[in-house]
Amino acid sequence: MINCIESIMRNAKLVGVISLFLSLGTWTLDWLDLASACPFCRVQRTMIGLIGLLMFLPKSIRQHWIILFIANIWAFFGANVAASQQFLIWMKLSNHQTDLLTMLSTPSLYMSLGAMIFFGVQFMVLNRPPASR
Repeated sequence: MINCIESIMRNAKLVGVISLFLSLGTWTLDWLDLASACPFCRVQRTMIGLIGLLMFLPKSIRQHWIILFIANIWAFFGANVAASQQFLIWMKLSNHQTDLLTMLSTPSLYMSLGAMIFFGVQFMVLNRPPASR
């Protein structure tokens, strides 16, 4: 398990490809009206795609502090939007606007949780120490 995680962390371009496919796939679903037009989701998928593009830069450019600064800002912004979406979903439950089963069947609950996890992976891949990249 540890070896699998380490190999993923070493391969920024693989995470970049997954990021771009995830972003373009979800944008395609949105453009074809197969997914609801959620502003939270649009921000999250855009940030995942932009960070994925930065992962395709050559290693010498990708390690520059400006690129890391921009990528970290985008990652934290996307994670903040995902956390806000989670908060709003759970707030409906605490305000008795929905019941637990209805809330747990909401796809945006799981998609925003997945986005938060993916932003964490992108953050860790981009911020590995230079000796282990």
